[in-house]
Amino acid sequence: MAFKKPSVSTALTVRISLSAVIVTVVFGTLWIYSEYDSFNRETKSVTTAYINEQKLILKNVVEEAASYVRFKRSRTDEEVRNTIKARVEEAHSIASHLYAKFGDRVGKAEIGNRIREALRPIRFNNDRGYFFAFDLSGTAQLFTVRPEMEGKSMLKVRGGRGEAVVPDELEIIRRAGEGFYKYFWSRPGMTGKDFEKVAFIKLFKPLGWVIGTGEYLVDMEKDIQAEVLDRIGKISVGKSGYVFTGQWNGLSLTGPAKGRNMFDVTDINGVKIVQELIRTAKNGGGFVEYVIPKFGTKRSAPKVSYVTGIPEWEWYIGAGSFIDEIEKTIAERRRGMQKRVSAYLVQVGAILAALLAILFFTIRQSVRKMNANYGEFSRFFDQAASGTAMIEPERMDFREFENLAHSANRMTEARRSAEAETQSAKVAAEKANLAKSDFLATMSHELRTPLNAISGFSEMLTGEFFGTLGSPKYKEYADDIHASSEHLLNLVNDILDLSAIEAGKQYLAKESLIVDDVIKDCSPMIDAAAKHKGITYAIDLPERIQPIQADRRALKQILLNILSNAVKFTPKGGRITLKATASNGHHVFEISDTGEGVPADKLPSLTDPFARAETNPHKSQEGTGLGLAIVKSLVELHDGELDLNSKLGEGMIVTVTLPSGEA
Repeated sequence: MAFKKPSVSTALTVRISLSAVIVTVVFGTLWIYSEYDSFNRETKSVTTAYINEQKLILKNVVEEAASYVRFKRSRTDEEVRNTIKARVEEAHSIASHLYAKFGDRVGKAEIGNRIREALRPIRFNNDRGYFFAFDLSGTAQLFTVRPEMEGKSMLKVRGGRGEAVVPDELEIIRRAGEGFYKYFWSRPGMTGKDFEKVAFIKLFKPLGWVIGTGEYLVDMEKDIQAEVLDRIGKISVGKSGYVFTGQWNGLSLTGPAKGRNMFDVTDINGVKIVQELIRTAKNGGGFVEYVIPKFGTKRSAPKVSYVTGIPEWEWYIGAGSFIDEIEKTIAERRRGMQKRVSAYLVQVGAILAALLAILFFTIRQSVRKMNANYGEFSRFFDQAASGTAMIEPERMDFREFENLAHSANRMTEARRSAEAETQSAKVAAEKANLAKSDFLATMSHELRTPLNAISGFSEMLTGEFFGTLGSPKYKEYADDIHASSEHLLNLVNDILDLSAIEAGKQYLAKESLIVDDVIKDCSPMIDAAAKHKGITYAIDLPERIQPIQADRRALKQILLNILSNAVKFTPKGGRITLKATASNGHHVFEISDTGEGVPADKLPSLTDPFARAETNPHKSQEGTGLGLAIVKSLVELHDGELDLNSKLGEGMIVTVTLPSGEA
């Protein structure tokens, strides 16, 4: 018969119960002896120990407060830099937003004035901070505190110690486009120019402006001191203690005497309290005993304080405890010790029951923790299949689970790495495709010029402009050359148009267009093709339709491409209808035909570039398959939508929705 392994809960119950009984018996015996011996010794040392304990508490509180002060002081320069950089980034964002919104509507002078006036009233850092701006020639464009300097050259203006401020800042802009600059400058409301200041500047390329702001280190240091004092003033020590702060000249900064100069205050024993605190602080810190005078609600009593100094700010920081409170606490401790010994026998009887209760509680907690850890792993594996979930090893309560969590995370990280490699490959492919499109877009002149020549010369030969060609075969060949070159030129134009759009070189010249005029411009070509195939072409326009803001060439190409497709795939005797409406801020163009139609599952491929042979159901027709791809791109350039609806054998409806704009 195989050995049946115990459960974790059973093993914990048996072992902890046995340990509890043994420990209770042994510990109880030793504890009785120890308590009596301890009582005799503790009564002798409790006073010294408690005083030392209180002193340690005071020292820790004061040193923590001093460490905080030193930390905040050390970060003055960093906080100045972080603050002014964030402000300049905000100003740069405001300028960029205004330029993007109005730059194509107004001239540079006007947009510059709008940016200047948007930044001028902005204040920060307790109303000290403001923005300035100058152009790359050193001419002031924004001088908030001295507007009379705007429009004047700042190149010869010098800092408090002779620094060529603007030329130095222009050099930073030329090297890096942005950066910090430290110099000495005049301070509002103060005489002289020897005040250290840090500025952050950044180039606003559209206007060639350098936008910046600055802050005086002494102002930021005062802000930090105020923040530090506010925090120190909220620190409490024990029931009624507090942390006090003062200057070496005797001025109290926090505590009951805040705002008063206590340099000459003397206690009943003749101790110059504040002078003694300052002396101790200057010598590295230590304890000082004195009798505190009565301040407001604070009573007069003997006190021991720990004090330390902040030499850079000429501050002392301290905290104290009343000695009579210490003695009262010591007396209470003695009484507590006596009660503890008397109650010990009762406690021993209750220990076993308590240990058993702890036993079951411990088992329950352990099982709960194991279940919680198991739950973490269950959630991890549920999410790992479809996401990049990670499990936190430090949340595991047992080492084995922690090791397993590390292994699971390594598995997830390996998958993340593989996914990142896949994404990198995708990005590389997209870059290659963009490079292809850019290349084709720049080849427009080189491809179109020879094709235009072939088409033109072959047309001259076909028309026998300079006399007959002789054999009729020559004219037949010239007709073939002309037709082929026209076909090839159309294909090249489609490819180059799509490439220009993909490369970002297709720009819209929007204007107010009469919809009826645009449709009439398209009609001759479509009418001729429709009549040639025996197709009815109808236009359905309301009596009056508002103009549309659009690119004339692009809108015509959208309509011609869709109508040409309709003619191409509509059989003899069919019908093509172009309907246009305008409402709710949009123009809707709907082209319907009674042609072959397209299966619903093939519709998405119709707007894919070069989709003909396998994915496009019209593979038997000539062309590159770029017509609808170009339409989709041009519609999206207008912030519009293209919708295709069709069923096989029932024709197709193509709907183009474009924003009407402010016609």
